Amino acid sequence: MGSYWDTIREWWFGLSPLLFIVFTNAIMILVGVVLTPILILLGLDPVGDLGGPDFGDLSPYAISLIAVIIAPIIETFIFQFLPVKLLSGRVPILGVILVSAIFFAVAHAGYSMWYAILVFPLGVILVYVFIHYSHEKITPYWMTTLIHAFRNMLALFAMYFT
Repeated sequence: MGSYWDTIREWWFGLSPLLFIVFTNAIMILVGVVLTPILILLGLDPVGDLGGPDFGDLSPYAISLIAVIIAPIIETFIFQFLPVKLLSGRVPILGVILVSAIFFAVAHAGYSMWYAILVFPLGVILVYVFIHYSHEKITPYWMTTLIHAFRNMLALFAMYFT
């Protein structure tokens, strides 16, 4: 199993930055597709319970600025950069990943429990990417921020065009 995962990881992290961002977001979407029926079976209503940010009367431009630029920059700092920098070397790497992802999910729980559950695996992926890129030429902060920004952009498109 380890060598199979190593092969996938090597292929995944060997992609060009743009393809890496797109593929990583595809993984995030797939995780949501897999989790949704499980959460429905557990009695959570994806339509009524999903929640999400309330942008009030903000213009689509302001919403895009907040969701696609400002939020990913701030959230990457708080939920990936700080846990990795503060906990690495003090706790096992799995602990760093879990703490980061739990904080990320809890921060989004204000929208709904459904939302928090769906973003937990996204938090795992984001911090995993951050940790991996900590050992690469590409800065982990900006790679993680770009993945998060692209994810939020896709969510905005889904919100506006569905």
